[in-house]
Amino acid sequence: MSIQEEQKYHGKIVSQKEEITSRDVADYLQKHPDFLKSNVNILTQMEIPHDCGGAISLIEYQVIALREKNKSLKGKLLELMQVARENDQLTERMMNLTLALMGAGSLEKILAVLDKKLASDFEADAITIRLFDKDNILFSKNKELDSMQDKVIQMDDPALAPFESFFHSGRPLCGRLKSEQLQYLFSAEIAKEINSAVLIPLGNHSELGMVAIGSNNKDRFHPGMGTVFLRQMGALITGMMKHHLK
Repeated sequence: MSIQEEQKYHGKIVSQKEEITSRDVADYLQKHPDFLKSNVNILTQMEIPHDCGGAISLIEYQVIALREKNKSLKGKLLELMQVARENDQLTERMMNLTLALMGAGSLEKILAVLDKKLASDFEADAITIRLFDKDNILFSKNKELDSMQDKVIQMDDPALAPFESFFHSGRPLCGRLKSEQLQYLFSAEIAKEINSAVLIPLGNHSELGMVAIGSNNKDRFHPGMGTVFLRQMGALITGMMKHHLK
């Protein structure tokens, strides 16, 4: 046959004039993973460009790649261990909060427990609790609220307008609050120092009220943080308060 004679190569009909491409080599190695095992001498001859300059053998390259992968996996493992430790701490704090609230015999004592526990166990620099009333129903049914009039407001109060989207979502809010929200929740002096905060709804779409926890640390609360514990805290506080608002 002539030089144009066709022959089979790796299951593919190619012309003797056709060059073997890098894709052909890659396909072959993928289909024959034991090729380099049977041809160890090739490993020591192969060179791979390296970021630090020069070239290294394939074996050296694999060792470096495995070390980098191991370093990355170790970093992820340490990160997961840190998250697990933080979750354990939060679980313990939630249990302590639950026990303290169960021991509170009145709505006034519940609010006092929240002030104390949120400040000490949850590292809050400022705490505000607002109970929402409608047509003075809470005041008429709960005489003990007479001493907490600064915490109870009417649901149609215009001052609540900046929180409309928060009420609508029914979910905890984390991060930097709007200036008008901060001004409403905290005193003017304290609001200037609050760099991050969380808002926790009490009841469905905050029907019962809300709890605000402020921090001077701008990284303490952020939009990307999980809200599972915050939702649990909101449900816990809501349940305990409803028990005393019957």
